[in-house]
Amino acid sequence: MDDAQAWMRALWVEHSADIYHFVHRRVPELAEDVTSETFLTAWRRREDVPAEPRAWLFVTARNVLLTQSRGRTRQDQLLVRAATLAEEDRVESDVAEQVIERAAERFAWLSLSPNDREVLMLVGWDGLSNAEAAAVLGCTPATFAVRLYRARRHLLRARASSPDYPITPRSEGVPNVS
Repeated sequence: MDDAQAWMRALWVEHSADIYHFVHRRVPELAEDVTSETFLTAWRRREDVPAEPRAWLFVTARNVLLTQSRGRTRQDQLLVRAATLAEEDRVESDVAEQVIERAAERFAWLSLSPNDREVLMLVGWDGLSNAEAAAVLGCTPATFAVRLYRARRHLLRARASSPDYPITPRSEGVPNVS
């Protein structure tokens, strides 16, 4: 095995699961294809891959996803995914309270702008640092930190003003990957 193959194997072992989960949370049916295409791009452009490749791989995966998903509507699929994420394992004594809480959380999430949701997902779901998330969005870490602060503040305000009963908020509202 030559150096390039060893480098690629190490890159795959260290980062493939993170890239797969990043894509899977957005478009589950494309996760394997986009992950493969991301690492194929890294192989083709190995001279361009920085010494710390994590953020570069996230940017590449995001770009591949945008290319593969242009013109497709994924809002309903992601909305269902976000509403049910991690709820299957949670058991509570009062199902009615759980439904009301879930509806309030959904209402708060959907009241955020797509940009606020994307910022929160990069940090909360994908586990990126501010610097890595800033690279994904093409801004400075300082700008990203401000966006993250504002998005968190907007989410807290939206949650505080969420109704205490289940309703269907406006239907726009899944994270836009563009």
